[in-house]
Amino acid sequence: AAWFVIIGLALLAFWPALNSGFAGDDWGFLALSRHLDWPWALYYYDHSSSYFYRPHTMLLWWLSVAALGLHPTAHMALNLGLHTINALLLAQIIVRTTRHERLGMAIGALFALHPAAVGTALWLSDRFDLLATAAVLWAVLGMEGALAGTAKRRWVVAAAVLAAGAKETAVV
Repeated sequence: AAWFVIIGLALLAFWPALNSGFAGDDWGFLALSRHLDWPWALYYYDHSSSYFYRPHTMLLWWLSVAALGLHPTAHMALNLGLHTINALLLAQIIVRTTRHERLGMAIGALFALHPAAVGTALWLSDRFDLLATAAVLWAVLGMEGALAGTAKRRWVVAAAVLAAGAKETAVV
């Protein structure tokens, strides 16, 4: 039941924004996603005209535009889902490393409501940070499991590759 509290708090933080629209950079990612014929080109062409290499998140943009169209509420729900996953992964890491479930739930709930985390998730164009955070937290959780002998190391590698292609700062 405690896990549902974190999910509910994330939804509470997002509720006013679910009826918002696209803003600023969102339009650029929507346009790129709609005009990209083949998403695998993201892996070998620079479509952002920048120094950033973020093909996994651009693939997520391409998939989300194909599946959700130009409905901002659906895109906000996707970001809400990623934000919630991050809060739950963080809570799980704390529970596994400290063996204190209440502490993990409290930190997960704090993350779900913290203005810095919510602000990042509310800006659709910041999906890079959401995906990179999810992948890094997955890698940390996987490494904890690998060290304990309960998880395969290949999942840590998969999470690290996902993180590195989601946003370049995740490599650190």
